[in-house]
Amino acid sequence: MNTIGHFEPPPGLGGTVGHVNIIGRVGTLAVALGIGVGLVTTPGVASAKPSDGTNSSTESNSASSKPDKAPKAAKPPKPEKSVSVSKNGVVTKQRGTAFAVTPEGSTGTRARARGDYAVAAVNSGNNNTATANGTNARAVINGGTNNHATATGDNSTAYAGSDRDNSSNNNTATVRGDNSSAEAGYRGSDNSNNTATVTGDNSQAFAGSNGSGNHNNNATVIGNYSTAWAGVADPGNTGNTGNSNNTATANGDRAGAYAGYGSNNTGNNAAATNTEEAGAAGAYAGTFGSNNTNNTAVATNSGDNSAAVAAAGINGNNNTNNTATATNTVDNNGFTEARAGSDSSNNTGETATATNGETDIQPPPPPPSGGGPGA
Repeated sequence: MNTIGHFEPPPGLGGTVGHVNIIGRVGTLAVALGIGVGLVTTPGVASAKPSDGTNSSTESNSASSKPDKAPKAAKPPKPEKSVSVSKNGVVTKQRGTAFAVTPEGSTGTRARARGDYAVAAVNSGNNNTATANGTNARAVINGGTNNHATATGDNSTAYAGSDRDNSSNNNTATVRGDNSSAEAGYRGSDNSNNTATVTGDNSQAFAGSNGSGNHNNNATVIGNYSTAWAGVADPGNTGNTGNSNNTATANGDRAGAYAGYGSNNTGNNAAATNTEEAGAAGAYAGTFGSNNTNNTAVATNSGDNSAAVAAAGINGNNNTNNTATATNTVDNNGFTEARAGSDSSNNTGETATATNGETDIQPPPPPPSGGGPGA
């Protein structure tokens, strides 16, 4: 028997007959081997499984039965940010409830307010800058030149330059914190080169403010619920003038420092430091009077139920070169006080030092009337 893979037809037979002949032999072999006859086909005819039409319809139904993708929900619109910018009397940007204004025809003036109901205003003068950042923040310059007011924080305020005329120059008021305020060269006239800086919440710094002719004063607060005044009059007494080169620094909660807190006080320094709990730590230099010069008051306290008070050249006139130092580093309920050149006039060169619960007053107060040893 010829093999399936090789067959030569006899001479004289065409290719078709030879092919039929080999098909017959292959068929016989396939039957003998038990192979289905259906596998043997004529050449050129493709064998295919009959289609019952179910596949295409199933696929069609499956495709059509897939649920449609739900459309993406629209993103809510971003809330409008309140911004207002004014330059040289022209509002260049306005959006929301912020408000900025500069004088018409001014030069070098810029006001920028950012935040709901924030206000930045340069009301007069040239080369002034007011910046307010925060809800209800307020930065105001009412006069002078080269003044800068910056309030950063909710409900905070910064004022620089006189609110009476244009003679208060080169003042800087800066606030970083909520519910705080800074005033530099404000509420008077001819107050120049003053700097008030607050870093903290619910604090105040006033430099060369609430009077006239105050120069080169620096008030700095670092901490919450603290106050520093330098070269300022009593806020209730705007008639005091001429405080110069005063520095007040308060660090910590409820620390207070006042320098040149009166009239014609020069070169006074007050520093108060408190490291919390219920404490305080005041320091006053050349306060409550006039013509007090070169006074220094330092009060340091470090916590617990604390206090520490130092005052130099207070409650009198013409007190010079007075120094008061109070230190309290902690005896729980401790109270410390030092005063120098206080409660009278024309005292010079006194130094009072109190440490850890002591009290030192120089010059010593007079004995009670009618009292004293042997009385």
